[in-house]
Amino acid sequence: MIKAHKIRLHPTPEQAHYFARAAGTSRFVWNWALSEWDRQYQAGEKPTALKLKKQFNAIRREQFPWTWEVTKNASDQPILDLGKLRQANKRLHRRKLRSKNREKARRQVARLHYRITCLRDDVLHKLTTRLADCYGIIGIEDLNLKGLLKNRRLSRSFSDAALGKLHALLEAKVEQRGGQVIKVGRFFPSSKTCHSCGWKWEDMQLSDRIFLCQNPKCAYYQFPRDRDHNAALCILSEALRLIGLIDQVVTGTGSDDDVNLTADAG
Repeated sequence: MIKAHKIRLHPTPEQAHYFARAAGTSRFVWNWALSEWDRQYQAGEKPTALKLKKQFNAIRREQFPWTWEVTKNASDQPILDLGKLRQANKRLHRRKLRSKNREKARRQVARLHYRITCLRDDVLHKLTTRLADCYGIIGIEDLNLKGLLKNRRLSRSFSDAALGKLHALLEAKVEQRGGQVIKVGRFFPSSKTCHSCGWKWEDMQLSDRIFLCQNPKCAYYQFPRDRDHNAALCILSEALRLIGLIDQVVTGTGSDDDVNLTADAG
């Protein structure tokens, strides 16, 4: 049987204000460190928690002087926590087999994995609950998750995102509220198609993050749009067509002259 003690604090208004400032500082430093880690990693560098800590301390007094108004743990610990587990895994593999120190390191890695899982589940539950409460009809793309996990460059990101669990939670919560989740076929060219006129960008690459329609007759001709936002609108139109709420989606063959510019409401 596992026993635990719960301790409740009753802070004064001044203490509660200090706690809120410390938590805000910790959140800010975590987001800064995570953004900087991603930037350095994308640039081909090898970021570490200690390097980021030194980098932050070098600019802290000039750019973020308000972080000195609370305990230093609020700014130091988030950066150390960021370094995703990696340090704990290295520590585990350096320990001698069947030693007490290795067992301690193994338990630390297990706790970190459990904490990451809880954080991810919390985000998924909050996101799916908000979507289910706000929308009665939701269109999603039926992705080939097993195929995506075979991509060595994207497999870790897809695995961390837990798209399968996101899909299961979304379907369950939407159905409980009387809504409907419509799956759009995985071969539907949502990313390559202009949601307004149906022009297709046939040679579009994964690195192309901005969608530019090349159809002169389109209202969005040469108008820069976020690739994912354009794809979401295409998926929505296709989902509404599948359940008969619109008679015809905007379609095109890639030619500027052979484009249907109408979408009739059912």
